[in-house]
Amino acid sequence: MKTNLLSLLLVLISAYAFGQNKFEKGYLIDNDNDKVECMIKNKNLKHNPVDFSFIREGSTLEENGTINTIKEFGIYGKLKYRRVDVKIDRSSDALDKLTYIQYPVWSEEKLFLKVIVEGKASLYSYSDGNIKKFFYSVSDNAINQLIYKRYLMDLEYVGVRTNFIYSYTVENFGFRQQLIKDVLCADTKLSTIANIKYYQKELAKYFINYNKCSVLN
Repeated sequence: MKTNLLSLLLVLISAYAFGQNKFEKGYLIDNDNDKVECMIKNKNLKHNPVDFSFIREGSTLEENGTINTIKEFGIYGKLKYRRVDVKIDRSSDALDKLTYIQYPVWSEEKLFLKVIVEGKASLYSYSDGNIKKFFYSVSDNAINQLIYKRYLMDLEYVGVRTNFIYSYTVENFGFRQQLIKDVLCADTKLSTIANIKYYQKELAKYFINYNKCSVLN
């Protein structure tokens, strides 16, 4: 009985793994701006890729697309990644990795950003380990990171018999000022932005509403 259960479990795990890595209908745009219809291996990645596997339409040869050779790729109806040169702050939100630096520490990198919302204002995401960052662009302007950063501050306690310093976390909500400056409809209440969190669901909803508003106005 145990052998049968183990065999069934192995079959289910294999089927699940296969389902997570199947080739699906998609496209890519190369450095010559040529659009190529193809089948792309959907690895169901938790992190943004630097390369991917694909098979051209009419071929059986599996090829590798890299961040240096492909400008954009996607699986129809599921996902899209766009290559961009951006400034990114890789500061971690993990408590044991926080620093006392309040502002972003920028590095210039070439990344595949995942497209979350497209329109007059577009929203992108980037994940790598415990790093989760969001980026945005408006019209044809450059893509920039939405700024959010947790950092440490020290507070000194002075008592009658003892003095000590303890650290606590503070948040830099710079992305809210960016939304007010660049992604604001006339009928959007500032209280809406003041309460928005640095989560994909909330940011995506805000960008979708902005794009609807910009069409109506």
